[in-house]
Amino acid sequence: MAPPTILFTAEAAEEQDETYVHSLGLNGLLELIGLDPSLASYERSLFAESMLQYSRRMKTDEENQKLDRTIEGFLGVLSRHFLSHAAQKALEFLLRHYRIHRHNSAALVRCILPFHGTRLFVRVAALLRGGDEKAGWLRAAGGERMSVPPPRTLLVQRAAKEVPLLEHLHALGSAHAVASSFSAVAMLEMAAELSFLGGKEAQLLRTLLEHARQGLTADAAAERRLAGMLLLVQLSCRGSLAAEPARLLAELVGARLRQADSAAEARDCLQCLIVLHRLPPLAAVANKNTGAGAAWPPLVTDVDPTDAATKATLSAVSDLCTRCDASALLRPLLLQLYEAKDAAPDAAARAVLALPVRSLARPVAALLASLEAVRLTNLYV
Repeated sequence: MAPPTILFTAEAAEEQDETYVHSLGLNGLLELIGLDPSLASYERSLFAESMLQYSRRMKTDEENQKLDRTIEGFLGVLSRHFLSHAAQKALEFLLRHYRIHRHNSAALVRCILPFHGTRLFVRVAALLRGGDEKAGWLRAAGGERMSVPPPRTLLVQRAAKEVPLLEHLHALGSAHAVASSFSAVAMLEMAAELSFLGGKEAQLLRTLLEHARQGLTADAAAERRLAGMLLLVQLSCRGSLAAEPARLLAELVGARLRQADSAAEARDCLQCLIVLHRLPPLAAVANKNTGAGAAWPPLVTDVDPTDAATKATLSAVSDLCTRCDASALLRPLLLQLYEAKDAAPDAAARAVLALPVRSLARPVAALLASLEAVRLTNLYV
C-alpha cells in the first residue's frame, strides 16, 4: 500500500525512508517554533528521534491514548499555521509515521476544516475518505473523487444532516481566530436558512444554542462573544426559541453587560438585548409585566456611575440614543435606578444625570405616562 502523503507523488513517497521523513518533519517543526514558541515542547515528544521506534501494536491502550492527546493538542496549534510550507512538512511526518488520518481523524478534520477552500484541504480529505469510515460526510460533501475544494454552502448543508460535521464546526468555535470566524459564519448560515421544524432538526438547534451560549461565557474572546450574540438574535428572528431558553440566554447577555470593560462591548450587549426583547417570546413576557419590566435582566450591578461597568453601560446608552431608537432600554434602566434610590440615592441620582437627559426627554415623558397609566389601571380594576 502506498504511504499517505500530501507533498509527494506516490512513487516518490515509496522511495523515502523514515529517517528522511523525520528530518523533513523536524525541519518544518523548527521553522514553526520560530513563529510560535508554544510548539517547542513537541520537539521532545512527537518529533523526538526515539519516537521512530514507536508502534501502536506494541503499546498499551493508556500509552496510545496519551499519544493521541499529544497529537490532538499539536494539531490544534498547527491549524493556525496550516497554509505554511513548514506546517505541511510537519503534517507529512505525522501522516507517514503516526497514520493520523486513521487514528486521529477527528482532530485532523478540525485542523483542516477552516481551510476548506484550498487544494491542500482536498489532498488531506482524500486520505481521510480512504482511511476512516467516520469521515463519510466528506464523500457527501465532495464526492468519491473530490478534485476541487467544496464550497462553504455545501459544507453548511451537509452539517445540517451529518452530525460529525456539525460537531466539528461547533468545536472550531473555541479554536484560533480563523477557525472561530469560519465556525461563526457557518453557524449563522445554518440558523438563517433552516426552519427548525420537526424532530429531525432538534440536534441542530441544540448545537446552535450551545454554540451561542459558549460565546457568552466570561472567558470568550470579543469576536467569539459577538458571534454568539449574533447567533442568538438570528435564532430569535427565526422563531426558534421558547420563552425559558430565551430568558436564560438573555440573562447571559445581561451578565456580560454587567462585566463590560468598554462602551463598545456594552453597546453590543445592549443592542442584542433590545432585539431579543422586541421579538417573541420575550416581547410577550414583557407585555405581561408592563409595569415591572421583569423580562429584562439587571443592566448594571452598581448604580454608581463611577463604577467601570456602569460607566461603560451609561456611555453605551448615550451613544445608542444618538444612533437609533434606544427607548426600550429606558424602562428597565430607570426602574432599576429607581429601586436603588433608598439604598444609594446619591449614586442613583448621578446615574440618571449621566444619561443624555435632553435627548431622552420625550421618551422619558412617554415612559412616565405609561407607568402612571398602568398604576391607575391597577387601582380601578
